[in-house]
Amino acid sequence: MKKLIYLFVIAMLLSGCETIDYAALQQQRQANINSYSSQVNEWRNQFQKSDYPSRLKMLESYVEKQTNAELSVLNGISQTWDYSIQSGRSFGQDIYGGLAAANAEGWVDIYQMYFDAIQKSMGEINNPSNKYSKVYDSLLECFSIYSQLHSLARSPQGNYVSFNKAVNDLSLEANKNLNKLKVLLQ
Repeated sequence: MKKLIYLFVIAMLLSGCETIDYAALQQQRQANINSYSSQVNEWRNQFQKSDYPSRLKMLESYVEKQTNAELSVLNGISQTWDYSIQSGRSFGQDIYGGLAAANAEGWVDIYQMYFDAIQKSMGEINNPSNKYSKVYDSLLECFSIYSQLHSLARSPQGNYVSFNKAVNDLSLEANKNLNKLKVLLQ
């Protein structure tokens, strides 16, 4: 996940390079996507075979993992934005160059794949019994925050200060809700 942060920096450095091996980039991109796709499919298969309490625990773990991954991406965006301000460069060019590099390696598709798998799985557990309704509601709140982070990482909004405030607020909310969910799952 830290790899995405470095991709932003690499993209800025590559912007001055003349030759790029597009065939090798495409092969690497497809290899990355295939690798993560098989992991997501394996997780979905295990999820579908599991009982309801196990599904809740699996989703909690995946939502937490991907929330942290999105926060890493958002941290990379913030660092890129800060670099742009400090160097007098165009944030738009720097960030979209970074996103282009992330897309070139397949990371945008991979993160979307995880998001789609979690969203589909959430839909499959949406009728909890009374016994699990608090856990489900808490998980739904965690997913909602993850969804907002995912959206913000795909389309940064506001200025540098408001963006970082939004990320910090969502990060605090995510930690609070994930901790609450962990307690409920015990």
